[in-house]
Amino acid sequence: MKKELKEKARDVLRKNYEATGRKYICPAWPHYKQQWLWDSSFHTIAAMELGLVDLAKNEIEQLFKSQTSKGFIPHQIYHGYFNVGDKERPLYRRGKEPDGSSLVGEPVLAQAMEAIGDNEFTKKYIKNLVEFYQYFSSYRDAENIISIITPTESGRDSAPEFDPWFVRILPKQFKVLDYTILRTYLYYLEIRYFFMHWDEKKVLKSKIFNIKDVATHCIWIDGLYSLRRLLKATGSENLFSDIDNIIKQARDVLIEKTWDEKTRTFCPIWVGKGRIKQLTLGGLFPLLIEDLPQDMIDAIVYHIKNKNEFWTQYPIPSVPINHKEFDPSRSRPIWRGPTWVNANWFLIRGLMRHGHKETAQHIARQTIKMIEREGFNEFYNPFTGVRLREGVVQDFGWTTLVVTLEKAAGLSP
Repeated sequence: MKKELKEKARDVLRKNYEATGRKYICPAWPHYKQQWLWDSSFHTIAAMELGLVDLAKNEIEQLFKSQTSKGFIPHQIYHGYFNVGDKERPLYRRGKEPDGSSLVGEPVLAQAMEAIGDNEFTKKYIKNLVEFYQYFSSYRDAENIISIITPTESGRDSAPEFDPWFVRILPKQFKVLDYTILRTYLYYLEIRYFFMHWDEKKVLKSKIFNIKDVATHCIWIDGLYSLRRLLKATGSENLFSDIDNIIKQARDVLIEKTWDEKTRTFCPIWVGKGRIKQLTLGGLFPLLIEDLPQDMIDAIVYHIKNKNEFWTQYPIPSVPINHKEFDPSRSRPIWRGPTWVNANWFLIRGLMRHGHKETAQHIARQTIKMIEREGFNEFYNPFTGVRLREGVVQDFGWTTLVVTLEKAAGLSP
């Protein structure tokens, strides 16, 4: 990796920190002014690799300031910024907690805390961290698989597996309406939940949108691995004494409920409607599971390296190539083809965990090559590596995760 890439990554994080008045690192100013939970977790991980320790710790501290008594942390914290490109609306507000959304964020917080590697700092927040991970068990763990209540909570906002039925049947000539229809669908969900007072039990019971998302579940388990190590390092095991049982149950039910032998992939479940039987990016995330059966590991790696599915010049596309909704250059709606660096970060982590070093290194090299050439964008064309949404979103924060990939994949610096 060229030294210039690391310097540019530092500049991106510092620039996005300065833009907020040195409060937090926003994803990309001015398009994404707010603080996002998993973005901040990724910013923390990258900042530590770049030696920006104070910035990394500040991201964590800012997130915990918005934690509720349930352990909940919003997927988005406004910090006074509210209406940006009509992406946020008053229905997201939580009544007595108006500065954050009513949706929970992807649980990458323990991985971020582990990257900081400071036991004294961890001790200060370890109880908060435990409560955050227990929130998913207590409020989102119907049948032991994590439920999301809108596509937004998956982090993969417009991934085609979450499409409402009327989007799936649209003729091709009307596909330009996808974005409008999907945004309208989110409005509909928010209105329904607003009148339920965002009560998780009522929302899940309604089954309006109750999807057991494979990727979210696996990210949560991966976070539990990190949390277990942090508990041991700080002598705080008593705060989460049943963590081993929770991990085992979460792993067992993932295999039992979401593995589809016919398609040889892990499928999300739409509660009340059954499995969503299609190969998805989320179906690759069980690589994060430490003791996954070997035949399932082999199946995931096969899908990754299949040139008709995920093995592009600049992997990994957010939708398999042979999926009817695959579009390598589509930027509205997002997550329908282009390559994202945070997805690669997770998959490299999983591949290395199961000894697939060569595959992990190839993905890491191509990702580094792509960003050295194109810069820190939000997402990229998986065939050409060309940056997308240029002029709309620039200097995207979590793409600085690229600076961690050499070490993660065991490449020589």
